[in-house]
Amino acid sequence: MIPVQEIQVKLTEIKKLIVNKAAQPYLLKYIAEPKIDEDKLLLLISFMKQQEMSDENIERYALATMLIQIALDTHEMVENSYSHTEESSTHKNRQLTVLAGTYYSGLYYQLLSHSSEIPLIKSLADGVKEVNEQKIVVYQNEMDKIETLMESIKVIESALFEKLSNHFYLPGWVEFSSNLLLVKRLKAEKKLFMELEYSLVFDCLQRLTFPEKKLSILSHDQQVQLITICDSYIDKAQTLINEALAKLPGLNSLLKERVQSIIKQQPTLAKISVEEG
Repeated sequence: MIPVQEIQVKLTEIKKLIVNKAAQPYLLKYIAEPKIDEDKLLLLISFMKQQEMSDENIERYALATMLIQIALDTHEMVENSYSHTEESSTHKNRQLTVLAGTYYSGLYYQLLSHSSEIPLIKSLADGVKEVNEQKIVVYQNEMDKIETLMESIKVIESALFEKLSNHFYLPGWVEFSSNLLLVKRLKAEKKLFMELEYSLVFDCLQRLTFPEKKLSILSHDQQVQLITICDSYIDKAQTLINEALAKLPGLNSLLKERVQSIIKQQPTLAKISVEEG
């Protein structure tokens, strides 16, 4: 088993590389620093370490993948600002955020193209295409059933990791990572809904379950019903995570601890209480 300290050191090193690579002084005057999803980075490092890839390749592949992930996340910030509230940022901020996302995309392409990683570029480009296609489905409310919504969210969260895992012939990691990232996203969306009474996923759930209602005027029982639906998909994904873990022996303990932390995490009830009534 790979020592925890070795994983932690690599995690810290690559985070610094990402920050340094993504730093653009002008953009950072107007928009927030790019957010690095440490769980996704930990997944990347873990499966590459388990395959005994060289440190040089781990750094290059993880850096490139996280840069394109940051680009996708940055563009989603703009989509959320338009779909939820126009007052959340200025027009200039939105323009610069779009520019930042494009800038991060260019960095990932530059990084891999200089090392002649054309097949990997194609794999990640396919992942980006799938993510963007499913974002359109979600943001345009093109789903006809809840199962379609959940599959779209899973693709949005995990397509890059699926493509990378398949590129390196590691299919066992696909089921594990896709369900783990789905659970993390659904719990984050559930927390948003409970605290702010708004969430992209719950907005879509409302449209599919109570099409005649708006999310902001649902009754308590209707809110609880949406939470129950979300929980059912969380439970199903957590079962699949445990099944996938049994097929992935030798996982480092840092990743195991993080998996258990995500599974056990329960959003705190704020404005909505399932015990009311």
